[in-house]
Amino acid sequence: PENLAEKVARLQEDLKRAERQAEGLRDRLAGARAGGGAEGVEDIGGVTVWLPKPLEGASQHEHRRLVDAFRDRRGGADGNGRPWVAVCANIKNGRAAVIAAVSPDLEGALPANRLLGAAVEAIGGRGGGRPHRAEGGGPNPAGLPALNDRVRDAVRRLSSSEPVDDPSGAPASGS
Repeated sequence: PENLAEKVARLQEDLKRAERQAEGLRDRLAGARAGGGAEGVEDIGGVTVWLPKPLEGASQHEHRRLVDAFRDRRGGADGNGRPWVAVCANIKNGRAAVIAAVSPDLEGALPANRLLGAAVEAIGGRGGGRPHRAEGGGPNPAGLPALNDRVRDAVRRLSSSEPVDDPSGAPASGS
């Protein structure tokens, strides 16, 4: 009985250590995926656009970590000094969750909350957040290619100096 308490304490400590190791490995994996290669990276009018293949069944925390890793590797602009947009989807339980982030220099011209708010209509959902980062989701993961097209169109309009208040293609307010 006395040894039982010690064994339980040791097992709990081992579990905590294993969880920390797993967390570290997930961080490294997210960093590698977000920074490695050119998967999903496009150049549209001088803006680096990252639209990676959707994750499958990732936790919300892992999904956020992947976008954060991309942001951390790019900083204020990508490695070439260009502004960037990142939109990453996760399909889980038949629904799509999407996170959008933009470089600080795009927060005024193409805020993530407006970009995502209109783009998630393609998956039958809603979204919101702040100018630098927004999250949303919807019940129709089959609409993710259309969501990515809306993001590309918004960046094209930005680079051609057209108003980008509404990435869905509707006229901008005040036009």
